[in-house]
Amino acid sequence: VSVGASAAAELSLPDLAKEISRKVAQAVPHSDIEIVAYTDYLLVHGFTPYESDAKKIMSLVRKTSLVPVVDQVKTNER
Repeated sequence: VSVGASAAAELSLPDLAKEISRKVAQAVPHSDIEIVAYTDYLLVHGFTPYESDAKKIMSLVRKTSLVPVVDQVKTNER
């Protein structure tokens, strides 16, 4: 049995932020979201029209990273 590190664990935090940003842009193309890496957390900010998209984005970010995530995403609904 072989246990390998996940791709996310192998990336630096800034590189992980770029990779997640790319995935978010593909998953929710009508959003304007930026993911910024700080020393020990990720900041997710920007705009998407729908609350459901904001939840989808935050879920994707939290599933992909092992560091705390700060949600500053705005929608028309909040």
